Amino acid sequence: MKHPLNDFRYCTCNPYSGFFSQDCYDSNGEIIHSQEAIEYVAGIRKMNEDKPKEQLEAQWIEGNGRTPGVYKNGKKIETLPRLNFMQPVPNSYVAKEDLPAYRFLSQLKKEGIEISDEILNETPFRVSKAWFELLSGYREKPEAILSKRFETEQSSMVVVKDIPFVSFCEHHLLPFMGTAVFGYIPKDNKVVGISKIPRLIQCFAKRLQLQERMTDQITKSFFEIVQPHGCMCITTASHTCSEIRGVKAIGSKTIASSIQGTFNDEKVRQEFLTHAAR
Repeated sequence: MKHPLNDFRYCTCNPYSGFFSQDCYDSNGEIIHSQEAIEYVAGIRKMNEDKPKEQLEAQWIEGNGRTPGVYKNGKKIETLPRLNFMQPVPNSYVAKEDLPAYRFLSQLKKEGIEISDEILNETPFRVSKAWFELLSGYREKPEAILSKRFETEQSSMVVVKDIPFVSFCEHHLLPFMGTAVFGYIPKDNKVVGISKIPRLIQCFAKRLQLQERMTDQITKSFFEIVQPHGCMCITTASHTCSEIRGVKAIGSKTIASSIQGTFNDEKVRQEFLTHAAR
């Protein structure tokens, strides 16, 4: 999607989130803080404001290390800020009409549902920022979370239990929430920090998900990156998509499990289940 450079909001932030989205650097490789980033882009805008819009465009490109930039005749001539820490920007830099929640609320209002101007003006920003946080798992990398190893004499099973998570059903965009228990057997006396296991679970939970797939992603990524003898994860969750709508099975629980490596052995698996039940 391309927009004229003079349309300032598209030069400074992702219009669908209302946030900056990756680290911002100047030409010397130094990090630019949010206000400096705004001023930096404003400088680029002023420098080029006398150029024809058809020759000068700003393009927002998300993810994969690619950067938004100023393009002339198809060639990038300036790089725009990249911010990784998801800092919110003033609402004045984002057009509420560009936010999906605004279009949704506007449609409800057209259909006769009473929605105040205050809700229409403020809620779209709050919703966009909330979803940006709730789906932050897409911006996490398991390789980075599990990059650190510690030498230890530990060679027996490590189990972390009662790890809370909240995720979102990809079919209805409604939350499912519960707890996870995760265990692994270290190889070559190398372990990961205990906090990294809840972080890995949050990485896959904060996405649009299926509980079964999420549980499998947790063990597969850990097994591939850390390379233990084996690992296992069990998740237990309540799904609001089946509690507040449809069958309305209030209080029902769903359990999913995933096994890698030596945990396929019944004796090893039983040891894990004993720890999980304590």
